[in-house]
Amino acid sequence: MKKYIFSVLALLGVTVICLGLHYFILQSLGKMAMWASVDYSLWGMYGFQVVVSLVGIIILGLMAEVMPKWLGFIFLGTMTLKLVFNYIYIAKGLEVPAADFIKFNYFAAFVIYFVFDVFVAYRAINQWGEVGVDKK
Repeated sequence: MKKYIFSVLALLGVTVICLGLHYFILQSLGKMAMWASVDYSLWGMYGFQVVVSLVGIIILGLMAEVMPKWLGFIFLGTMTLKLVFNYIYIAKGLEVPAADFIKFNYFAAFVIYFVFDVFVAYRAINQWGEVGVDKK
């Protein structure tokens, strides 16, 4: 459990920093008013990404204890599910007139959390699971 508390805290830190920067950039470009014309919000997009990444951290943390040698495949499975859930979440927004605005903002949030998830998986495979280490 202690092994992935750092990842959860890092997730919260990344969220605060990136959401703040994203908000500041949109505000400085005068694009914040465009959110009123769509059914999505910047907060909602980041919130969705946080929840999906948190579930991924929990799954990797639990599986590191049970099946450490399979963490790479488990990570690929969680990323596949993340892609499916992301598509389901954003599919309705791709059909509206402001689709480009939604696409660019959603893609930015998605990439931030995808890179974060790769970092967590790297730590999980190399540190949590202790793959290749004999436990005598």
